[in-house]
Amino acid sequence: MLINGEWITRSANKLESINPATGAVNHEVIAAEKSHVELAISTGREAAAKASWRNMLPHQRAAILHKISDGMTANAEKFARRSEEHTSELQSH
Repeated sequence: MLINGEWITRSANKLESINPATGAVNHEVIAAEKSHVELAISTGREAAAKASWRNMLPHQRAAILHKISDGMTANAEKFARRSEEHTSELQSH
């Protein structure tokens, strides 16, 4: 998981993404711990309070959000495949 621009790779707990149609494990991810949630909340609050974002003109913030949207659109097929792995196969059986 990504918090404050850094990948968090250690956790006491892990979650498995399981293909509901086959029961096979798609992948494993770490589960957020209380400390991860607290860090994400505090860094989010810090980011929102920074003048660089707070004082940014709306069209400047919109440009950043559009770049994020463009990245999601460019990867839409990949996102759709992942979603299909989790839902479509179950519905087809």
